[in-house]
Amino acid sequence: MNKKSLQAKKNHHYVWAHYLARWSDDGRNVWHTTPTGKIIRDCVRAFARENYFYKSRELTPNHINVIRHLSSLSPGHLQEQHEAYLSDFLKVQKLGAAYRASGVRDHEADQALYALECNRLENLHSSHEREARTVIDDLASGEISILAEGDNLINFVAFLGHQISRTKSFKETFSSTFPEFSKMGSDAIQVHRLIEDCWWFVSYMFGINIGWSLYASRNSDSHCLLINNTKKGFITSDQPVINVHPDLKEGEVVPPTDDTCDFFFPLSPNAAYMINKSDKFPKGINLISDDIADEMNTKIAKAARTHIVGVDRDAVALYGKHVGTRDAIVDGHFGAL
Repeated sequence: MNKKSLQAKKNHHYVWAHYLARWSDDGRNVWHTTPTGKIIRDCVRAFARENYFYKSRELTPNHINVIRHLSSLSPGHLQEQHEAYLSDFLKVQKLGAAYRASGVRDHEADQALYALECNRLENLHSSHEREARTVIDDLASGEISILAEGDNLINFVAFLGHQISRTKSFKETFSSTFPEFSKMGSDAIQVHRLIEDCWWFVSYMFGINIGWSLYASRNSDSHCLLINNTKKGFITSDQPVINVHPDLKEGEVVPPTDDTCDFFFPLSPNAAYMINKSDKFPKGINLISDDIADEMNTKIAKAARTHIVGVDRDAVALYGKHVGTRDAIVDGHFGAL
């Protein structure tokens, strides 16, 4: 193995740095809120991350049973895809177990196994980012026609699916959106802990499902590009894809596959993409008003767990008071388990 492949990645970002840089005036630094509520200007790689967030950990038979149970709620072809990914991770796990049981120790082998544990899922997310990069760049420039070319729509919705499920906020809200917990009684705590342990895999599995759902419903949903030429540029956050369906109540969180889903994804201060099940916006390109920009920014801020990002300090300060609103509600449910 080459030296690069032996390097374990520690800083796992759940929001893409290249994406966040669209709110930067120098391609590197942006204004954002901090966990203490301050507003600072910092590098896009310095936040919306957690050390070893995607690091694969040992899967016991109980973990595998929970994963397969969650997978069983999906269509058959997605279950096959989940199983294929699971099999790959289990092969590496068995390889590591056999190596450690052998009693033989080799520094390069130790490094290789550790790098695989740290990097495999992070690299999968990076591959989705690369495949969607050209599409996102074009959409941010107002070129919606890019989605009609080749596999661009598939790559884009696959990216969106994972961007929804890969964040820390989604992890924390899962327990309030998963109806199975309410049926488990005293077993809910144990199952919840098992899911916590293997969330690194479960979140990727959910991303596959959401991306497929968005593609499967592409002909019935309204795909549109919102152009914002107002004085209130779009902001983004540590949960950059949110559900803004008009039928949702304040603070309500529903499963992403629900019929009441209007996904809003800011692409830059001047553009955003939406996939609507409602009739809020028609297909194609829409010029929006100040009121719509303010509405979407407020919802982005309320759905953020810690960080909102704006093109300048004033943009962040305007919406900073809303950060954590939704998660404060969700945490009440989460703490009950």
